[in-house]
Amino acid sequence: EAAHELALGLGAGAAGGWLGLYRSIEAEALTRRRSVRKTLEPGLELEYLDEEVGGLAGRIGLWVREASREAARRLGFDALPPLLVTVLADEADAPWVPFRNGYCEPKTGFFKVCLPAYLVDDPRQFVSAVRHEVAHALCLDAAGGRMAAWLEEAVSMVIGDECDPRTPRRFATGRWRWLDPRRLEEAFAEDRETAEGREIVHRAYEQSGVLGTVLARRFGEAALGEVARRIGRTGFLKELAARLGGLGPEDPALRSVCGWGVRRLFREGWKWCLAQE
Repeated sequence: EAAHELALGLGAGAAGGWLGLYRSIEAEALTRRRSVRKTLEPGLELEYLDEEVGGLAGRIGLWVREASREAARRLGFDALPPLLVTVLADEADAPWVPFRNGYCEPKTGFFKVCLPAYLVDDPRQFVSAVRHEVAHALCLDAAGGRMAAWLEEAVSMVIGDECDPRTPRRFATGRWRWLDPRRLEEAFAEDRETAEGREIVHRAYEQSGVLGTVLARRFGEAALGEVARRIGRTGFLKELAARLGGLGPEDPALRSVCGWGVRRLFREGWKWCLAQE
């Protein structure tokens, strides 16, 4: 708690931005002190606290293995990158922990997916969260970390089957504002410590879900994985040209796979919302 108070004292802006990182490291440390690690298959491990979920470890391992394979299959990947899926300690499920529905982060030589313990009580929600976070790992690996946050979330929302059917109407009626690519990317960096910031981030996830849904319906889910691979192969000159136009490597990658650039995708997403009203 003393360290947490010190981190809070960093304040806002660039310094305060480290608070979320501190909190996620602390949540993982609370788990790692007493955790058990189990190999589910080569390159896929499960980490958990035996005294909290040990009796369900076999079932959780099955959920993780099947959900991970499904995410890879739907995105058109033949194999998963090395993964460690961690069920965090119960005490880490607290207001001071960011990304309370789970998160994925690259480590040296593998990707780590962290999930809150409360998800274990709802198998459907747990499997959805695993697919969502494994989709992040697949995109991060294939794109080399160069995919825009809004597009990475678009992919993960689709693979997690998390898109709210009420969302298009909220945009179409003006209840929620439809953001352009730059503002949507910025929305994911909002301060999640405040209710206003959390609401902005929530709407950003939902708009990304609309964009991912439009792509998947028109071109198939495997195209989403191919876009990630194309981003990873986008050369310097193509990326530079895209950035000079206010976009990123996702623009030439989308054009190559789908024939749509980023701006066309956002227009089609907005049109789809209007059609669902």
